[in-house]
Amino acid sequence: MSVGTGAFSSMEADRGVEVNVVSDDEAFVGYRARDRIVPTDENGDGMIDLVTVENRFPENVNLKITDVDANVSPKNDGDSSPTVEIVEEKRDEFGTGDTDVILGEVDCAGGGGTSQVEITVTVEATGVVAKLFGDTREFDVSCIDSVSEVTFRGAGDADASAGGRTLEAEAWFVEPSDGEDKLDLDDATEEGPFDWDTSKKLRHSFDGDPSGKLVAVRFLGTNQTFVHPEYDVYDDDLPDNWGTGAGQEITDSETAEEDD
Repeated sequence: MSVGTGAFSSMEADRGVEVNVVSDDEAFVGYRARDRIVPTDENGDGMIDLVTVENRFPENVNLKITDVDANVSPKNDGDSSPTVEIVEEKRDEFGTGDTDVILGEVDCAGGGGTSQVEITVTVEATGVVAKLFGDTREFDVSCIDSVSEVTFRGAGDADASAGGRTLEAEAWFVEPSDGEDKLDLDDATEEGPFDWDTSKKLRHSFDGDPSGKLVAVRFLGTNQTFVHPEYDVYDDDLPDNWGTGAGQEITDSETAEEDD
């Protein structure tokens, strides 16, 4: 049995099982985690992947996660750090080349901030119990404040209430057809991604002069889509790469008269 330098932090094994220290890439149990920024919804269920455990044993060796423990602490003193809760699931054995994912629910408590997360995982195979301590693989979970409102100003322009931050965004313009309030969804233009300085109107943030009506804007970092409330456009009408369907947040904002 091979043990990576950070793979098995402690291990119990039956007699006759040989233990060698190898690199993580060669270890029989893989542990993958990375920094996360919330809100995000990879799975369409409001949860994020925290740790992926991979079975790299030879054939006919099944692995099972038997215990998961999380230690969550503020990254910086005085930080309004998010909470991270492990989602309890019934876990089955998984064979060579397969993985099991540890899911988490993150509560941003209405604000930003970063938490340092340590996930300790206990795994079992035939004759072997191993613990992968999270303090050897700390990662960050950060919350980004959501955009509270987008106000569509007419003439293809809009304001965003986002504290003056610069956020990566996309805009969707659609040509009208057979009347002012009817849209030709087959003739649409996507602008972006571009960096929107939300202290200024949308038009100050990207080059070009697309025709048509500004129907929706999407903020990539916060995974929010705001749709102009005067138009009957739903999530499955929007561009496919905007993440339509389950998990796509559609927020209608208030209209306002165009500025003089």
